[in-house]
Amino acid sequence: MTRKAGSRILNPTLVWLLASSLFAAGCAHHPSSTNSFATPEDARSFSPEEVEIGQQIHQQMLSSFYTYTDPRVVDYVNHLGTSLAGSRGALDYHFTVLYNDRIYATSSPGGYVYVTTGLMNQLDNEAEFAAILAQEIGLLQFVDPRVSSGQKAVEMFSNGVAVAAPFFGQFGALAMLGVMALNMAAEAGKPGEDERLMKSDELALRYMTFAGYDPQGFLDLFRKFLSLSPQELLFFYDYYQTHPITEERYGRLTEAFERLPLSGQALRMKRKEYLEATKGIREMYKPENPSAAPAV
Repeated sequence: MTRKAGSRILNPTLVWLLASSLFAAGCAHHPSSTNSFATPEDARSFSPEEVEIGQQIHQQMLSSFYTYTDPRVVDYVNHLGTSLAGSRGALDYHFTVLYNDRIYATSSPGGYVYVTTGLMNQLDNEAEFAAILAQEIGLLQFVDPRVSSGQKAVEMFSNGVAVAAPFFGQFGALAMLGVMALNMAAEAGKPGEDERLMKSDELALRYMTFAGYDPQGFLDLFRKFLSLSPQELLFFYDYYQTHPITEERYGRLTEAFERLPLSGQALRMKRKEYLEATKGIREMYKPENPSAAPAV
């Protein structure tokens, strides 16, 4: 699974679909500078334009997906996410659990973060889940290049979903959002997607530590993804395309981990709490109940 930075291979059909939707929307790309890094206790707020775009994309996501609505899980995910986003930024972030067996997480403008039940089923403790959410929050600390296109960004996403749906079913919307983010960041200039991803990793470690989670959970997450079974890899493929695990990324993450001031801090993995909170999700994916999750 390990691959040198910059050598990812996107699903060819998704790339073609994305190119078609970009042409249909007439979306123009503009260079974008990065937002300065937020402090761990204060992730940034979002511009009105980002919020408006995010809200419209979010409505498209809700119309394309089943959401996992167990109140206990919803409250749990929101509490964890807001603790990572920090005191000021907490009100600007929205966390949604999508009922799908793919292993996937992504985000969109305005602080919208999405995770699937399939991904949550793969995790062993709260620190690993915190790493997933913190990494998406980290990615949102950069000015999103899509905001420069305004309504055209929403049109591009909507058109892409419409074209992808016959090929990918329900998962088409989520895959299209991830590939769109990858493509737009690459077209917008600095920082490149690889650099943006690695810097967001560093932010994620800081967010985790500030919220009291052992950042070792992020390194454990890398090893977990690299040790998935062949069957599990089928459900992980799309996440890997937008969050590639490369040697350079793992090296940078390890270096950042070693620089953290962890001495004297009481940091937690919270395995028991995570397994209890996600019991219903894990019950769906037991081998004796393989048809519980909706088809994709």
